[in-house]
Amino acid sequence: MKFRMLYVLTIAAATLLSASVFAKAKNQGSMTVDQTIQIGSTQLKPGHYKVEWSDTATANQVNVEFVRNGKTVATVPAQLKSRANPSPYNDIVTSEKKNNQPEQLQEIDFNNRTQALIMEPNKTMKD
Repeated sequence: MKFRMLYVLTIAAATLLSASVFAKAKNQGSMTVDQTIQIGSTQLKPGHYKVEWSDTATANQVNVEFVRNGKTVATVPAQLKSRANPSPYNDIVTSEKKNNQPEQLQEIDFNNRTQALIMEPNKTMKD
């Protein structure tokens, strides 16, 4: 009887743990940068970045972390925008280059998702 109870508790714990892992996976994506771009006061060098975001107290407001090689390189506030149709691919939108300055990251779209991240210009939480 004790073995059965332990077995049931183990299965229940594993189910809850796996559900929380899958729930968190919805708040992340990836992007590839081909040239140096500006995000707030941080310059992101060319390469592949993991993008993770967490909700804040304000509706549609999120904190976005840019992770490269396991290290967070920038954290910025952004708006989570819903689209009518899913994006057909991963894409980033940048501003035009001005005065030899890197382009500013404005938006990130994720493949097969109806949500996009809209960056708040010139705001950085962590450099």
